[in-house]
Amino acid sequence: MMRAYEIMKAPVPAELLGKWETIHYTHMINGENVTDIDILNGDEWNKQFYHTLAFSENHKINKWDRFGSQLYDQCFMLKGDNITIAGNLTDLLFPQYNYTETWTISDKTENSMKLTREQGNTTECYTYKRK
Repeated sequence: MMRAYEIMKAPVPAELLGKWETIHYTHMINGENVTDIDILNGDEWNKQFYHTLAFSENHKINKWDRFGSQLYDQCFMLKGDNITIAGNLTDLLFPQYNYTETWTISDKTENSMKLTREQGNTTECYTYKRK
């Protein structure tokens, strides 16, 4: 188990820092596309999947919806290509007792990033561009 100071002292890569906005969303069940949406060029229904993420050096992640309302201000840790997000540092240290979600950076360039999360037979994938 990682200790709190190990999480907080681990540098956040510069290429992850800053704001990212969603441009595409894919939801698959058993490898079959159920939802495949171009968020920015879509209608109002498509825009429900829009959000902005901001990663900071102090291992904080913020998320805003399409109206600019903050959805959360949480902690994250990076282990390889996996980003684990939790309500606070204690939740990161003891994930078995608290809600956490883990996303994998499945593709990354200087100005785009794809985050993927698998749960059982379901896969969610958000594509972001640097804001």
